Amino acid sequence: NITLIKTHVARLLLFPSRLCLDAPLAATGWAVCLATSRTSDPGWPPLAELAGLFAAVWAIYLGDRLFDARSGRSSLVTGNFNPAGKDIANPLVTGNSNPLVTGNSGPFPVGTGKCSQVVTGILQSGDSGEIFLEEPPARHAWARRHGGILVMCLVLAIVIGVTTIPRLVPATLRAGFIVALATAFYFALFRLAVRSRVHPCGFPGKEIIIAVCFAAGAAISAAPGALGDLPAVHLAGLACLILGNCLLISRREVAYDQCEDPAAFFAISARAQLLPEIALFAGLAFGACGWWQSGFTPASLALILCAALTLFLARTRSPVLAGYTQPIADGLHLLVWLVAILF
Repeated sequence: NITLIKTHVARLLLFPSRLCLDAPLAATGWAVCLATSRTSDPGWPPLAELAGLFAAVWAIYLGDRLFDARSGRSSLVTGNFNPAGKDIANPLVTGNSNPLVTGNSGPFPVGTGKCSQVVTGILQSGDSGEIFLEEPPARHAWARRHGGILVMCLVLAIVIGVTTIPRLVPATLRAGFIVALATAFYFALFRLAVRSRVHPCGFPGKEIIIAVCFAAGAAISAAPGALGDLPAVHLAGLACLILGNCLLISRREVAYDQCEDPAAFFAISARAQLLPEIALFAGLAFGACGWWQSGFTPASLALILCAALTLFLARTRSPVLAGYTQPIADGLHLLVWLVAILF
């Protein structure tokens, strides 16, 4: 039946998600699509640039996942009933205006850095109407059980990156250094300092930095030393698409983010619930503009395809699809490889 098919497909996408392979595969796929859509001398980017991009993105995501695995724990969250799979924004209310998490040492306001324990996952409704978040998201639960495997993957990513550096053109190294500084800023501001001080204040700063760095990395690899050959609508569309993807995941995993990642936009903000759809629609519109401006190109087709499918995921109320939002949303970007190879 359809539900069973959805479940098997979603679980299949968990494999690259668990090893953090979905992001580097997506980044290199987008680099190929952008390179084959250049205004001059279109073609696949150099292999060294693709390998360097893959290693850099893989190492960043592995480091981020290991950071989460080290800090994450389990508990029970109770609050007002919300059916499984629905998007929620700060619903975990136990009698007052502040979301609360019940831990071993008592309830603490979410987003203050005092949460002692966390449970996240698919929302389950009990007879009493409470929310039972039985397990962490699958990728985080797997990382906590198999952290050694991720450490070995991180070592492999670093080895690939170090081996690739001497083969990169100087223009790639210069531009890549700027993106590396932006990534370091992201980790310092939104990952290391966020637990006690930094909050997004109603602005998706974390998600914007991720989207800009992702698009910039793909662009640098796609056109080493010739970024002007990449149509601006493609770069803007890719940034909007990644922004919408990040915001969608934040909206679906709000309960987890409230304790474990308070810098995520929806962790403390109940406003702008349609912001993921707005960003995704902007990505779709930029893809259509690119098609109208430059004719059929792999990048414009990939933007339209990924944005449309992610918009469908954002609006679905299927508990199966909602429960696997992250692996599906990130896995959809693997379709760019199909576009790059076929077109």
